[in-house]
Amino acid sequence: MTRYLLARTGAYFFVTLGALSPCWAEAPSARDELLRFVPKDCGLCFVVNDLRGNVAQWKKSPWIKSLKESALGKAFLDAPEFTDLLRLQKDLKKHLDVDWQVVRDDVLGDAVVFAYQPGTSNNSANEQGILLLHARRPEVLARLLDNLNRAQMTSGDLKSLETRTYKGLDYVCRVEAKQNHFYLLSGHFFAFTGKEELLQRILEQKQQEYPEAPPVALHLEKAGANTAVASLWINPRSFDADLQQKAAAMSGPQSLLLKGLLEHWKAFDAVVVSFAAQDHIEFKLAMLAREKDLPAYSRGFFMQPARPSDLWLRFPDKAIFSMAARIEGSDVAATFVDFAPADVRRTAQQTLQPLAALAGIDFARDVAPNVGPDWGLCVLPATDPKSVPQVIAALAVRPGPKDIGVDQALYRGVDFLAGLSLFDYNRRHPDDPIRLLNLRQEKVEVKYLANDKLFPPGFEPAWALKGGYLLLATTPEAVARFGAAPERTAASGEAPIMRISPRELAKALGEHRQTAIDHIAAKDHVSKIVATQELDKALSVLNLVERIEIARSSGSGQSSFVLRIISPKEK
Repeated sequence: MTRYLLARTGAYFFVTLGALSPCWAEAPSARDELLRFVPKDCGLCFVVNDLRGNVAQWKKSPWIKSLKESALGKAFLDAPEFTDLLRLQKDLKKHLDVDWQVVRDDVLGDAVVFAYQPGTSNNSANEQGILLLHARRPEVLARLLDNLNRAQMTSGDLKSLETRTYKGLDYVCRVEAKQNHFYLLSGHFFAFTGKEELLQRILEQKQQEYPEAPPVALHLEKAGANTAVASLWINPRSFDADLQQKAAAMSGPQSLLLKGLLEHWKAFDAVVVSFAAQDHIEFKLAMLAREKDLPAYSRGFFMQPARPSDLWLRFPDKAIFSMAARIEGSDVAATFVDFAPADVRRTAQQTLQPLAALAGIDFARDVAPNVGPDWGLCVLPATDPKSVPQVIAALAVRPGPKDIGVDQALYRGVDFLAGLSLFDYNRRHPDDPIRLLNLRQEKVEVKYLANDKLFPPGFEPAWALKGGYLLLATTPEAVARFGAAPERTAASGEAPIMRISPRELAKALGEHRQTAIDHIAAKDHVSKIVATQELDKALSVLNLVERIEIARSSGSGQSSFVLRIISPKEK
């Protein structure tokens, strides 16, 4: 049993530790000092930065306290995985005589770097990894290593320790039952690896001047990950050969798609995934690319600043869900032509062209250049608690040539499709027909369908042309809530793509509380008392989050997507 615990504790230190997660002209940070020892040919680099400072900030956060006390937090704390983690922490104290909090703050608290080079499909022996860390109190790390070595010597997992010398510097070889490992503890610097030549390379670097910032540090800075508590840096060049081999082995649509993606992959210098949790929780994916190597049709996606859709100035603020972006119809058509197989293109043309012909326009010549770039969807709380939430779908449309009127043609196309559906339904239900009605909201004509028996309260499908947009909505009132053309345009910079308001969703569920309880009871086959408890737990979690948003930023060869979770006090 003791041997089992020692093995687990050893794994906890050497393996889980590796999985944890400025300007060079000034004094480099602890993180950047470690990054200069990352092998240039490594494929992945995982970085944990200022864990001690971040944990201290999290402890002070009222939101984190509320999260722990919520149903979600209690479920997490009661999970078997969290219980196992607590047990490992106790093992660390029992067998190595070091508290986890001390390890976290004094050993891991400044910076931890784990660099990994995966083996290729042709040569798995190329696989290698190295763990680097900057210990604030190296004496704590030295004591931890001594205790671990002594305990594993007793258990038989560690056969012996050998002190070796290279270039005048000493390091330790751990002769283990299955594989040797090597480590160096020099002041605050610690390195651990299974490849002796890799550690020797680091010893050589420690004796050299390094005036320039490490490439990984520069990429993290460009990706906006300097303040992230954890980052994963990916070197695309380490995966080129395998991706090309897979693309060559594929056929059909998958091969075409992968080859198209490879055009972009070859232009990437790095891909960075980061996690930050200070004023809010943030997950970020950043792609760094070289302009000259990018396909022409996607250079703007990386080189030009992202511009928010003007729909963010038209959709109401108090929305449960909003999504809006800018994509030119002609760009979509060009991308479709480049990526879609020939048979898919023919099918799409055979489907869309007759519809466009009914409206008297040509899809490729007239429609694609005059659709977009703004499009979006918005879900709003109903103004009447008894009604269903309102939905607005919006697509920017332009008239195009004067003799065509693309926007009016599309509007008539919706009329035509609605008329077909209306005719078919009323033919089969002559005693309860759906009515097609018109109304005017100032200068805007709105058409909508009405049937009090068929449609739920607050649902009257409507469509209109308003302010350069073709609108499809659940009710004419939703069309009226769509804002007029703003006096200003949205500033370039970070462009929101999607926003969710969990608190507004909780409010809407509360207004339809009994309906929600009945639905939960029927779906989960539980009593209404249990369904009420489940709903209350869900509402308590939803009320913890003010907003969840996804946004994009770009420019100077980088394009990033970020997911943010914002607490109620951040407005």
